[in-house]
Amino acid sequence: MPEAPIKFAFDTEFDAKGSVAFQAQRPKRLFPQEEVEQLRAAAYADGERAALAQRFRAAFGPAPIAAVKLDHGGNAAKALPRDGELHLLRGLRERGWRVLLDRGFGPDELANSDALVDALGWRVTDLDDSGKGLGRAVAALAPGELAAAEIVRFHGSIGGWAAALSCCGHAVAYDSVGHHLAAALGVPVSIAFTGFADPGFPVAWQPRGPGVVRLTAIPTPEKGERRWWDAVLATLPRAS
Repeated sequence: MPEAPIKFAFDTEFDAKGSVAFQAQRPKRLFPQEEVEQLRAAAYADGERAALAQRFRAAFGPAPIAAVKLDHGGNAAKALPRDGELHLLRGLRERGWRVLLDRGFGPDELANSDALVDALGWRVTDLDDSGKGLGRAVAALAPGELAAAEIVRFHGSIGGWAAALSCCGHAVAYDSVGHHLAAALGVPVSIAFTGFADPGFPVAWQPRGPGVVRLTAIPTPEKGERRWWDAVLATLPRAS
């Protein structure tokens, strides 16, 4: 009685007698309940992030907006002096950008954000997705609600920031999570990279991703010089 034919794939290997010597394991078709729940949770999280980004995009309206994240991960050497930060923010506005400013985490970053806004004299619209009541609840945003807002300040989760960032036309950041997120999300980013001891650091820690990266390496002893702040501004396009 002839043997039943053996199904094979293109990576099947046969021995000299024509028998199957190797055949790749077929993808499994059944998943244990634990894996099913993990896949469901991952899909739900992706859907939540997409929905949040859509909410931000609808609320921001069509006018171009740039994201600014001035946290330094606890290493203050990575930050420009206050006058440098003010210079960058004013430069963005002069180039026609509305500004989405991350308010930061912890008392020090919150205080720095407040001091920047006070020094600029700008009227800001605060958003909050932390539930701490530090601004308009993100979940309650309506389409077009922020279309006329020139300065929007965000406080909340890194996931919420990423969703808002994904809706921006450009980003400005230090050597911290902000520039990595922007590049990964495909948002062009201008980086004020300072506080490094080794000249290879700006290359080693440059973010990777589909977003265009414009990095200005600023020698730490010279980060208080306006020429370096202008060098960062020179990498910023005009809003269009």
